[in-house]
Amino acid sequence: MPVVQNPEHIKSLEMMAIATVGLAANLLSAYYLHGSSDNINMRAALYHVLGDALASVGVMLGGVLIWWTGWYVIDPVISVVICGIIVIGGIGLVRESVNILMEGTPSGIDLDEVAKTISGIEGVIGVHDLHLWCISPEISSLSAHVLVGDITCSSADAIRDRINDALLGRFGIAHTALQLECTCTECGRNILLCISAAPQLYRNL
Repeated sequence: MPVVQNPEHIKSLEMMAIATVGLAANLLSAYYLHGSSDNINMRAALYHVLGDALASVGVMLGGVLIWWTGWYVIDPVISVVICGIIVIGGIGLVRESVNILMEGTPSGIDLDEVAKTISGIEGVIGVHDLHLWCISPEISSLSAHVLVGDITCSSADAIRDRINDALLGRFGIAHTALQLECTCTECGRNILLCISAAPQLYRNL
């Protein structure tokens, strides 16, 4: 590498002074950004300024070592190390972004635990066709078929409300699409309303 083999001569004192100003500016920016860790965009901005702050620290360290030892090769070596740290830190953001774009399961939420929570609600017999995906780091969506007994619509609404309260309280899931079903005594299918069992409701269709 030419930069390592023949490093440029560097004014170490000026280098440290400029890096100190840059470090102060980046730390100030990080202070205002650090409270928004749930937002992936704000986290990316925070990591960016922290990367810049790390670069400033590296420049200051390099300036001291160059001033003390006269080894100008320290500058490109520190630059490579800082780049490696920034790349490693960015991998997590890229992975999380891809998971959101692919509508993957939110990290930190166990689908089996979600199913157990729904099944444990009073009035719920079982749950199937359970799907959970993330729209953003702050927003998760869920859809499911919930098997209940032969109950009235008002009772079904109460069960749905209890499920939504449990999902929001335990997992932070606020967006749900729940299809409540019961086993029809006429056809044996798991549906909430069977046409064959109540044909009079459809006589005008």
